[in-house]
Amino acid sequence: MLRTLSVLALAFLAGCTAEPAPAPPPPPRSTLQLAPPSSSAPAVDVPQVSSPLEVGKFDKEPCAVLTAAQARAVHKLVKSELGQGTTDLPACQWRDDHLNGVRITFARGGGLRDTYTNQRPGTGYFEPTTLAGYPAVYAGKADQRQLGRCSLTVGVRNDEIMTVESDLGSSFSPSSRGSCEAVKKAAEAAIVTIKKG
Repeated sequence: MLRTLSVLALAFLAGCTAEPAPAPPPPPRSTLQLAPPSSSAPAVDVPQVSSPLEVGKFDKEPCAVLTAAQARAVHKLVKSELGQGTTDLPACQWRDDHLNGVRITFARGGGLRDTYTNQRPGTGYFEPTTLAGYPAVYAGKADQRQLGRCSLTVGVRNDEIMTVESDLGSSFSPSSRGSCEAVKKAAEAAIVTIKKG
């Protein structure tokens, strides 16, 4: 019995004098730098329409935005045809005797903001301008202006745009910049007609 107590006492004293086990080393610090939470994309600076046009009658009848005389002055356009637009609103195709011409459409929604935000950097062309006092932009996902195809979008209201596109084909002369001149003339004439009501 005495021997057992002596062994226990020695074990107790040994336990008291033993050094504690070393703490595990801290995990290595990562060299990966975490980016701060991304903020929202910067706001797009879109010009506002200061004098909105009353287009209710014309966006449903886009062929009415050009008179016969205006259409001839644009590019000797002589016939129009109402068709399906890219939205729930119809489109109008004006053509010359060789089936070249311009297409006019309206779209409601985000106005020019949609055109600005849908343009991918480094592709096509994007050239803001002003037309008869209204903000506008020449823009296309592919630059085919030298092939007679030019697109001009005009902000007629902050929530609505008018787009005029040319497809001049064989009647187009690249050196004359006729494709964009045609859409500019058509858009200017359309604004005059819309203002007259």
